[in-house]
Amino acid sequence: MSNLIKLKINGEEIEVEKGTLLIEAAKKMGVEVPHFCYHPKLKPDANCRMCLVEIEKMPKLQTSCSTPATEGMVVWTGSPKVKDAQAGVMEFILGNHPLDCPVCDQGGECHLQDLAHQHAPTQSRFVEEKRVFDKEYFGPLIEKQMNRCIVCLRCVRYCDEVIDSNALGQVDRGSATQIGETLSAVDKALIGSNVASAQDLSEERAALAARRHLRASSELLVQEMLAFYG
Repeated sequence: MSNLIKLKINGEEIEVEKGTLLIEAAKKMGVEVPHFCYHPKLKPDANCRMCLVEIEKMPKLQTSCSTPATEGMVVWTGSPKVKDAQAGVMEFILGNHPLDCPVCDQGGECHLQDLAHQHAPTQSRFVEEKRVFDKEYFGPLIEKQMNRCIVCLRCVRYCDEVIDSNALGQVDRGSATQIGETLSAVDKALIGSNVASAQDLSEERAALAARRHLRASSELLVQEMLAFYG
């Protein structure tokens, strides 16, 4: 019995393995669905809502990072309904984001910056004062910049799923949500280098290496661990 199914994405038929996520099915045919929280080596979380797609016979938009492809499915990744939803998501994400791209460590190689140019409205309707967090440190290795964080939770999920440490967690709610520590001082000392590697999986690198020379080793560690995990 064949394990392959056929579906249509943007009017083109494609054949993929049963259970393939729509975001990966679209990638196979050269369609890049915008996303922030999704990573192929981590379990789907669907918290950023940026990867919404329109599926025929479904009344609401669905997250392509958590929806598996099924036989005969008809999917649209760039319909007016989808584009309107993505613009709304970007407007909310950028509502509290600082306008410091020229001095940001990620300036010029920023995924958020790229998607903002493609999907964000040219003007923001937010007139309220932006929420501001003080700079903090996760021990001697990691500098936390919550003002730049979009709460994709990649760093949290990396710690939970890859190194099994539960070192980081989501703290507070609403616009005050931030990433916080959940470990004792002893535990942090034991797994400090592994938690440092989670910074490179963070979508906006809001967790930065406090010492620049640690970045290369951290990136190598992430690659090695994700390769092992995958």
